[in-house]
Amino acid sequence: MGRFIDGLPLAWRVSAACMIIFLLVAVGVTRISTIQHIDRDASEAVYRALPMSWCEFITWWGHNGLYLLGGAIAAVLIWKRQWTLAVFATSAVSGGIFLQSIIKPLVARPRPLYPDADLAVHSYSFPSGHTLLSLIVYGVLVYLIMRRVQDRRTRLLIVSIAALWVALIGLSRVVLGFHHLGDILGSLTLGIAWLATCIGLLDYLNPSHQSKPHPYPG
Repeated sequence: MGRFIDGLPLAWRVSAACMIIFLLVAVGVTRISTIQHIDRDASEAVYRALPMSWCEFITWWGHNGLYLLGGAIAAVLIWKRQWTLAVFATSAVSGGIFLQSIIKPLVARPRPLYPDADLAVHSYSFPSGHTLLSLIVYGVLVYLIMRRVQDRRTRLLIVSIAALWVALIGLSRVVLGFHHLGDILGSLTLGIAWLATCIGLLDYLNPSHQSKPHPYPG
């Protein structure tokens, strides 16, 4: 079993590990009362403690900003006639939209109910669509940049900045009262799993891509 796992490409191993974590989080926040209470209490503490002034700007980049960025990525790839990468990018984002549309009603987790929150949202809470799609879109951008960057320190810096930005988008959703922390964690793990799956498929179907700088250091 160990040899089989060691023989799998890194993208597949990352995808499998994150999918397992996602399933554990989904079960925990919907079926285990202790975890539900911890999640709700921690989320409300974040909601009460952090200021909302910066959140509207950050969360914009997890919704409207994604349309601009996603459209720009697709336009550049089409302009450069990078058809395979254009299909990869659009498939990754479309798949993320499909996943959240299927998982939300299946899990059917209600939104947080804070007395002083004014939320005009009636969809389910788990997973966070803003966080999931932010990870996928920014992840696609990082992957495309990584294909042209070979310096390890530069690559680590790019990944770190992107990871911090996506985490802030997720946190902003909690501060604004739209989500629990568990929703954000589930979205991050699901997003990584799906993005890694797409990268693994790209490498498998187009072996020539494997000869170029890969987004995973090492």
